[in-house]
Amino acid sequence: MVIWYLNLWSDLNRRVQAPQRSFSKKGTHFLKKITPTHTKDWYIKWIASFFIISALLLTSNYIYPLNLVLHGIGLTGWLAVSIMWNDRSLMILNSVGLAMILNALLKYTIEHAPSSYVESLNIG
Repeated sequence: MVIWYLNLWSDLNRRVQAPQRSFSKKGTHFLKKITPTHTKDWYIKWIASFFIISALLLTSNYIYPLNLVLHGIGLTGWLAVSIMWNDRSLMILNSVGLAMILNALLKYTIEHAPSSYVESLNIG
């Protein structure tokens, strides 16, 4: 049994390759990029990331509801990327996050709507 585990371990070590490193002239190490750049999903993910970082900045400074709108845009972008990549974990994460943001926007809208409008809806 121990031999079987050792064989499995050595087999796994042979299959798993360390990331390739490239060296600059000064001798510093950098990881080699393996993701394709300047594709449709590359642009969407970076723009969506910018929106999410901006939304986090607004949230940390208590600027509402603009932070929710930016979060929604960013999560929608990442949801599109996850669909392009067919990555179910990212689809679930961004779908749930987007649903929560939309819920927060709806709550904010209801709480800050004119009282005559809220009364006509029989909500509160």
